[in-house]
Amino acid sequence: SNSLLGDLMSISTITSLHLGNSSFSRHTLHFEDGIIPLLLALGQRLTSLNLEKFNKVDVMQIGDLCPRLTYLRLSCVGSYVPVFDLLKVQFSELEELELLNTRGAHVFTKTIHQIMNKAKK
Repeated sequence: SNSLLGDLMSISTITSLHLGNSSFSRHTLHFEDGIIPLLLALGQRLTSLNLEKFNKVDVMQIGDLCPRLTYLRLSCVGSYVPVFDLLKVQFSELEELELLNTRGAHVFTKTIHQIMNKAKK
């Protein structure tokens, strides 16, 4: 699965990315060692990001690596890394947000504030 992600890193025209894990697959993507390297390579161009079924997601890293996002969807996330810097300007281009909390993860108020604070009104 990480070799497939490596192939994606070389495609310079990607602006939309939809990645997730499946209970029917023998491969598992992890946020830190799979998604972060991919966002380092592609994040500056992404306008749409959809992540599904990840154990842990860091919205601060998404905000840092994907400054042009207009659409963000996080579905079936096990937990969110706590947000510590609410003054940091992130997600300033965001127009649409979907948080689907189907796994019962606690979504901290600070996490929502970080995403929505500078989003387009």
